[in-house]
Amino acid sequence: MSDERGGFPSASGLHRVVECRGSWGAERGMPETSIGDDWRDEGSTLHDFAEKGEVSHTLSDEQQWALRTALDLKEKFYEDFDIRGEVFKEKRLWAHKPNLTPLFSGKFDEAVIAEYFASICDYKFGRKPVPPARINVQMLSYAVLLWLRWPGRERYAVAIIQPRVEPELRFSAASYTPDELEEAYQHFLEVLTEADEPGQPRTPSYHACEYCRALHVCPDAFNFFTRLTLSIND
Repeated sequence: MSDERGGFPSASGLHRVVECRGSWGAERGMPETSIGDDWRDEGSTLHDFAEKGEVSHTLSDEQQWALRTALDLKEKFYEDFDIRGEVFKEKRLWAHKPNLTPLFSGKFDEAVIAEYFASICDYKFGRKPVPPARINVQMLSYAVLLWLRWPGRERYAVAIIQPRVEPELRFSAASYTPDELEEAYQHFLEVLTEADEPGQPRTPSYHACEYCRALHVCPDAFNFFTRLTLSIND
């Protein structure tokens, strides 16, 4: 299967490179893990229905509820903030270095582009909450991609919708000015340029290691989790 990311970092895993510069080099050449295939397949199915705006009776009652809740939260977001404009779904955007070589990419669920405003909604159908939008690296990178693709707007907003978690965590949003996104772009450029250099340090943590393809062969992660286990058992 071809890699539509072209072997470059993706917004969904950018937090790992931000937290652990050495992870990018360690993951190169590592195959995708099969762990979690079932919930990934289910997530893909629910994303496909969300893209169509449909709630199918082929889904279980719980899946129908999750999908209906996600779509309702998206519509409430649009109504509360009067978000109207041209709609784009499941589109991959790219950020480039100043020399025009690719830097990273991201494929969002739904974007609305207006004259003075641009927004992205991202569905999370897992049962473990992700960090809220304001501190979520993936969502910040999406906002950067919005700004690069559709410059000149006054505000760029992002929203996370995760119906299967606690009610107070199901929706979060953040918005950015162009100046803030210029600063974020420069930060990502610095981080990914460093990560491309050999010998970068590995800084393991639960968040950085959770989905890292090199976890099973990383001595730093082994030492980190061994020490953590020993300290808990002492």
